[in-house]
Amino acid sequence: MLRYLKILIALLCLGTGSIHAQLKFKTQFYTGFDLYNWYKNPRSSARECEAGLSSGNALSSVPIGTRLLVGKDNFSISAEAGADLQFFALDVNHFKGLGAVAFPLLLKMNFGAVSGFSKTKLVGWSLGGGIQYQKTELFYLTEDYKDLERKIFPTYIGEIAIGGGVRGFQTSYFVRVGFGKLQATSVNTGFYFFLDLSGPKNQKQAAIIEPRSI
Repeated sequence: MLRYLKILIALLCLGTGSIHAQLKFKTQFYTGFDLYNWYKNPRSSARECEAGLSSGNALSSVPIGTRLLVGKDNFSISAEAGADLQFFALDVNHFKGLGAVAFPLLLKMNFGAVSGFSKTKLVGWSLGGGIQYQKTELFYLTEDYKDLERKIFPTYIGEIAIGGGVRGFQTSYFVRVGFGKLQATSVNTGFYFFLDLSGPKNQKQAAIIEPRSI
């Protein structure tokens, strides 16, 4: 754990102290499939509430995205951006139309095999958070809801995942939950598959403070 802390300090606080870290950088593409997702629109108007706020979907979406990894051995930090289109998302209690889309933006800490740089681990986990933008009822609105104007709304998300793999390929099962203003909510769970777009690149980061004589 101390080694992970040193790497984290090297990433976030370069130049403050005596730090020597051989960091690696690479980019990955990811895809996968959602087992389940559910969104609740904010209670922004009486019309929104009357129409019903939720929309859900199971086993019919394929998220895609990319991420930048910075780390070493069994630890990395990743910045991730993606898109997740669910063609058949709907509200089963108040059917209004089909479709939903989500755009998650995450900063994560990755441990073990899911770090992307591990040579010794086959299993790992990750923990992160960020913001996700989503919109429901994209098309095929019924006549009763032609006047309904769904807007993109944000939720602040946390995600935990467990998975495994080797240096060029990893997979993980994730659970992501978010909350926003006016009771807005998002839930996503499923599997991700990560594939290297570029190989690891080395870069020494060192900052040495020499003692000064007074």
